[in-house]
Amino acid sequence: MLMLSESDVKRVLTMKDCLQVNRLAFQAVAADTAQVPTRLGLAYADPGVSNSSSSEAAQDWTLFKPAAYQTKERDHMGLKVVSIRSNNGKRGLPLVPASILSLHPSTGMVQAVVAGTYLTAMRTATGSALSAQLLRPDAAHIVVFGAGLQAEFHVQALATALEKSLPLVTLINRTRSRAEALQSTLEATDWVDHVHVVDLSDRLKVAETLATADVVVTATNTATPLFDGSLLRPGTHIAGVGSYTPDMQEISARTVDRCKVLIDTPEARTVGDLKNVSMSHPVALLGDLLQCQDENRENEWMNKNSSPFDCTFFKSVGTAIQDVLTADLVVQKSKEQNIGLEVDMS
Repeated sequence: MLMLSESDVKRVLTMKDCLQVNRLAFQAVAADTAQVPTRLGLAYADPGVSNSSSSEAAQDWTLFKPAAYQTKERDHMGLKVVSIRSNNGKRGLPLVPASILSLHPSTGMVQAVVAGTYLTAMRTATGSALSAQLLRPDAAHIVVFGAGLQAEFHVQALATALEKSLPLVTLINRTRSRAEALQSTLEATDWVDHVHVVDLSDRLKVAETLATADVVVTATNTATPLFDGSLLRPGTHIAGVGSYTPDMQEISARTVDRCKVLIDTPEARTVGDLKNVSMSHPVALLGDLLQCQDENRENEWMNKNSSPFDCTFFKSVGTAIQDVLTADLVVQKSKEQNIGLEVDMS
């Protein structure tokens, strides 16, 4: 069995490869050719926070997310174990630790255990980048709400998918020091030409920034909408990745009302941003549009009359098939490069 650490994953997984394999994952979801059972969740109440072990009292969770996919070339099967531990920061550990078990489908044996924190962050950004590649390949001004790892990966993914250095990236964040730290990181790469920082509390500056945005990325954990959608100019594309429960909402209902909506999986309809969207609203799966692009076919969603939908919104919640396919790619490349630790489990 092959053991792959976070540093091993970083050595072999490139954004270009990650975009390619996740494109396949989204198409598998849309075509319903992947097996993605409902995830299993275990609530955990930290003894230091609560005396109750009930799910109502627990603020933390551990999720078990299996998936499988068969192709003519090879079969894929695996399981992602991801936890949310709100006190891990005090322990010097990731707040969302994750690992992925890659199975050999024909034998059922675990062939690899892959560290999943870095992998998850990278694969999450691919959906946003692929949607922007479809809808705003000409994007010049990228606005990002948030200044964490997701913000960084989104800038890299957009630059890779759009095949250019991004002319202008504006980071909007509550804590200016975090945004300035990310600004320094981005300016040392070839992904961007210029990076600006705006305080979330500076409403006038936020409004001025949004008025010139081509793509807006939201990667926060807010429960209340981040901005007034009327500030956006027609043609703006929004990519939201932060919310993942019915109580979390980055994008207001009024903003969604003016957008044609693109989702990574049907489950995305249940989160706060989209839970009240009517069934008549134009909603499409990203994988369907990617398949149409590959086959040079027209798509009804793409051709729908723009009025009153003059913007677009991609909502992502992620799916285990992304993790399994990306992990299998990492395993394949690691074996080719003789990276990782082989463990005899017999």
